[in-house]
Amino acid sequence: MKIGSALLAGTVALAALVAACEGCKPSSMGKPALSVVAGAPTGRLVLFSDLAAALEPCGCVADQRGGLARLGAFASGQAFPVVMGAAGPTFFDDVQLNASHAAQELEKAHTVAQVFAQQPVFLAPSRSEFAAGSDELAKLVAESKVGVVSRSLRVAGQPVGEPRLVSVGATKVAFIGYSGAPHDTLVPPLEGLSFDANVTSLQSDVAAAQAAGARFVVLLASSSRGEALRLVDRTPGIDLVLVGAPSVRGEVVRDDVPIDRIEKTVVVEPASRLQSVVVVDLVDRGGAFEEGDLAVGAGSRFVVRQEPVASKLTKSPESARILAEYDARIDDQNRVRYASRTPAPPREGEAHYVGVGVCGGCHAQPLAVWSATRHAKAYPSLTEKHKAFDLDCVGCHVTGYEKPGGSTVTHVGNLENVQCEACHGPGSKHVAGGGLKSAIVRKPDPSVCTGCHHEPHVERSWRVEQAWPKVLGPGHGAHPG
Repeated sequence: MKIGSALLAGTVALAALVAACEGCKPSSMGKPALSVVAGAPTGRLVLFSDLAAALEPCGCVADQRGGLARLGAFASGQAFPVVMGAAGPTFFDDVQLNASHAAQELEKAHTVAQVFAQQPVFLAPSRSEFAAGSDELAKLVAESKVGVVSRSLRVAGQPVGEPRLVSVGATKVAFIGYSGAPHDTLVPPLEGLSFDANVTSLQSDVAAAQAAGARFVVLLASSSRGEALRLVDRTPGIDLVLVGAPSVRGEVVRDDVPIDRIEKTVVVEPASRLQSVVVVDLVDRGGAFEEGDLAVGAGSRFVVRQEPVASKLTKSPESARILAEYDARIDDQNRVRYASRTPAPPREGEAHYVGVGVCGGCHAQPLAVWSATRHAKAYPSLTEKHKAFDLDCVGCHVTGYEKPGGSTVTHVGNLENVQCEACHGPGSKHVAGGGLKSAIVRKPDPSVCTGCHHEPHVERSWRVEQAWPKVLGPGHGAHPG
């Protein structure tokens, strides 16, 4: 099944789409995330961009933002219907599958799809959605039940989607998509995939939506911000544009971009990897919508705000179940899949890892300091959550991962946790030399921490200078007194 035909099979003309979401009901997932503002909303839009398959935050800091299970908190327990929109890379975090991680990346993409299936979601696909090919994307779209809204993205000359007109309470909202071509020259072309940058088509889509009764028009733009702004500048009638990237490569993190406006069009670009969402509350009193206070008595109003996906938010029980099943499934699959992946032997004359048990035989004080840190419990923090064989996690919870004479996802041995040699280097030659000082890194540079402690695994406010003293102590780098 090709993505063009697979998606268009379920697409009808814009004018006939008024009933596409006529039955959108208030969600019942968990508890509300926000207190009801004055002038109770009649509907809500929840928008996010560049999810990049980020299922949940790493958890290296106490209040880390993100997590698909928390997304439902913005839609749940409300007396009004909620519809979601997404732009930018969504099912995958790169334009190509990592050959050694491909099976897990596919499992992750289908887990995103399962969570999406609980709530109406409309999507402007990016180039990254084709990381596993057109047929796989067709499966993900079917499983997630997302409404693909981009006509500018084409496969074999056919658009992958169409604008959608949905009823959000009493308000007919048009979701129109634009998918721009990646400007990154490293993004490989994909046979049969093309991008139509014709602004006339977008103008026609907006006009058709308004003619069909749309009273609030949302553009989901998977493109550069500059390209999205140029489109808005030339296309009257767009009330709000959500900006997402045309592609990503790896763990790219974007912080919240301040809400902007081009005349009456609101431009939003929340933090990537679901660290925040944009909430648009509507109060429909008939007539045209204007941005302002929902409590104003005359005329329809909408309020736009960015909200962090904070750890305090209630998780959707169903989404949490889906993510827990993913963790258990990956744990079981990778334990078997990588059973034969053993550490490469060290080259002749090269040191190998010996483990904290050997180090502690001579360095009792540093061992005592280390034993009191979270580094000493890094591996159990995975095993207790069924993540010990998760390729996205294990490398930073063991020592010498994928290094000669070190560890692998299934062969950890005595290198569980973040041990001495994670900072001081492999110690076999130091041991063999009777404590030879030149055979070990005596004073590691704090920058060694950033190999694991970097975004999105820590909050942007995290600083290595503040964390470094937490691994020091008497006999382990701390100054006396």
